[in-house]
Amino acid sequence: MKFLLPGLIAGALTGLLFLQGKNASELIASDYTDLASLTYVEKTKKPKGSFQMPLLKNEAVYLADRSGQISEKIEITSGLAEFSGSGKYYIKYGKVGSEIELWSSSGERYWKMKSREKPLLSHDGEVIFLITGDQSSIRIVDKNGNETGAKRISGRLCTVAEFSFPGNYGACGFADGSYYYTGDSGQIINAGRAPSGNIVKSIVVSSGGNYGTVHYGTTDKDTLRIVNIESGDFEEVSLLSVHNVKTSMHVSNKGEVLFFDMDYLLFADNDGDIISKIKVPEKRPGHSSISMGKGFYSVTYTRTTGDSFFIILNDRGDIFYSKEFPGESFLHCMAEESSILLRGSNSLFSYNFFPPGE
Repeated sequence: MKFLLPGLIAGALTGLLFLQGKNASELIASDYTDLASLTYVEKTKKPKGSFQMPLLKNEAVYLADRSGQISEKIEITSGLAEFSGSGKYYIKYGKVGSEIELWSSSGERYWKMKSREKPLLSHDGEVIFLITGDQSSIRIVDKNGNETGAKRISGRLCTVAEFSFPGNYGACGFADGSYYYTGDSGQIINAGRAPSGNIVKSIVVSSGGNYGTVHYGTTDKDTLRIVNIESGDFEEVSLLSVHNVKTSMHVSNKGEVLFFDMDYLLFADNDGDIISKIKVPEKRPGHSSISMGKGFYSVTYTRTTGDSFFIILNDRGDIFYSKEFPGESFLHCMAEESSILLRGSNSLFSYNFFPPGE
C-alpha cells in the first residue's frame, strides 16, 4: 500500500514532511527496509532502473534497485568490495593485499591481477580507475583488465576522483590544482589547472560528458569553475564559504550547476551567473549528496546538529519538500526518473516524487 506523505512509511518513519512549494507536487512512500533485518533475499527478474545501491551487512552486500527492492545478495567473505553504480560489476580487494579481482554481480569472475591500488568503477563498469597507494597517479583499465585510453594520469596527491551518473565519463583532481576529465574509453577529453596555491576539493562530470565542474580553493577562498569540456572554455563563481573537505554538487549536460555551499544551495548557469541562492540549515563538513530526477533535485546531508536532512527542489530553487531524520547519522540519495532512494545508517527509504505538471 502506498501512503501520501505526511503519513506512515511502513510504520517506521516519524516526523513531518513539509510541503514548501507548489500544491500540485506529490511525494509517495513506496517502501522501507530496516537494514538490521536483512536476512533473506529473493532475486527479482530484473532490477528497476539503471542503478543498484550496495548495502553492506556483515559479510554480505545486498543490492537495492531504485524502488527499494532487494535484487541481489553477494557474499564478501574477506576484504572489501567496490561496486559500479549500476551494480553489475564489483572489484574485491584487501585492506592490505596485493591482488584485486573484477566480478559480475551474477558471480562471473572477469580477471584477477597483482595490484595494491584502490579501485573505482564507472557507473556502467566499462572504465576503472586504479589509484596508487601514495595517490600520485591513477591507472586506467577497462573491464577486461587492459590499460585503456590515457592509461595513466599523474599529479601531486589525488584529492578526488568521480564518475558520471550514469555512463563512463570520469573526473579527477589533485592537490597541485591540476584536474582531468576522461571519456567513455578512458581517454583525456579535457584538462586544466587551478591558479597556483589552490587544491582541487571536489569535481563532477555530467552524464553525457558535455560539462564538468571543479571546486578548488585554499584555506581562505573557494571558487567553482564550470567547464565546457568540448570547447575548453570555462566560467567561474566565487563561493560563499571555505570548505575543508569535498562537498556535493551536480552539473547537467547543459552546464547548469547545483552546488552545496555549507548553508546555501547555489544554482548557476553555464555562464557562471547565479540563478538562485537558497538558504538551508547549515550542513556539517563531510558527507552530503545531490541527485537529479525528472524535473527535480534530491539533496541529503547531515546538519551541524547531528541529524540528517532531506530536501526536494527544482532548478529555479523552489523547495517542494524538506524533512529531518533524527535517527539517521547520514543519508545518501540516488534519484532516477520519478524515483528517490535514501540510504541511512540504519534504514533504506524509497519514494516516488511527481513535480507540478507531472
